[in-house]
Amino acid sequence: MNLQQLYYFMTVVRLKHITKASELHHVSQSTISTAICNLEDELGVSLLKKDGRGIEITQCGLIFAKYVEESLSSLENGINQITKFKENQDLVVELATTFSLGSSTLPSLISSFQNKHPEVTLKIHQGPNNYIIKRLINEDVDFVLGRVAPMAKETSILDYHPIFIEDIYVLLPKSHRLAANKSIKIDELRYEPIIVFDESTGFKQEIIDICARYGFYPNIAYEAMDNSTVAALVEEGFGIAFVAQMGSINENKIKVISIEGESVQSTICLAWNNKVEITKGAKYLIDFVKSQYPSPVYREWKSN
Repeated sequence: MNLQQLYYFMTVVRLKHITKASELHHVSQSTISTAICNLEDELGVSLLKKDGRGIEITQCGLIFAKYVEESLSSLENGINQITKFKENQDLVVELATTFSLGSSTLPSLISSFQNKHPEVTLKIHQGPNNYIIKRLINEDVDFVLGRVAPMAKETSILDYHPIFIEDIYVLLPKSHRLAANKSIKIDELRYEPIIVFDESTGFKQEIIDICARYGFYPNIAYEAMDNSTVAALVEEGFGIAFVAQMGSINENKIKVISIEGESVQSTICLAWNNKVEITKGAKYLIDFVKSQYPSPVYREWKSN
């Protein structure tokens, strides 16, 4: 006994006609007849009997039909529930970002997206940069909001779309020999002790790449996770720092100086795993970001 036999049987019960049932299911009459005969053999009773040119449902057939109808209805309800569940899951989007971008960049992005797509549920995860990229590669999250430099090393598996561009500046203690300058050449910082954001932010790799373009590896003195620690170390004279957006800094003790020459910038992007099937909710977010940011938006320096 299988589902197809039961569906054929119920169609015959409703139409009381094998030819019409076969036409409805787009199968031969013999296919319908064989299915009914197999059911009768398994049950050990007659379900149908001939009535002139038509057929009549036997008493056993009517009893059986009652339970088959209930069973098929229950099964179809279950299938519908699973379909609805899957549709709801397709509208759940898991997005991971670093702690720094989670406070500076994410809120405005998700606010405008949710205004357009309130039906999508966004689940936000935060963590160190290398950790969230690993989660994206391992298909644990749908997206990562992060800086391009670390993503660019994974282009075989990650696609990304640039959203924001920020100029990179140099933080110097006011007592530094270059603090009076209006701008600084990267090469002038070749031997300077540098305080960098650690790999959890995704910004460290960008600084390494920038210095590499000028033929040197940064003289890393300290690493820190947050803006305030980096600023405090610069303030106390432990080194200089490359920064994009900053929070509050003590402008009486710290000088923010632009970089001379070619544009030195950091790009923030939305990345996704190109080996994974895109869900409905994920497609909404990709389409939204591409339409809202056809080219990355320049963000000016801002400190509070």
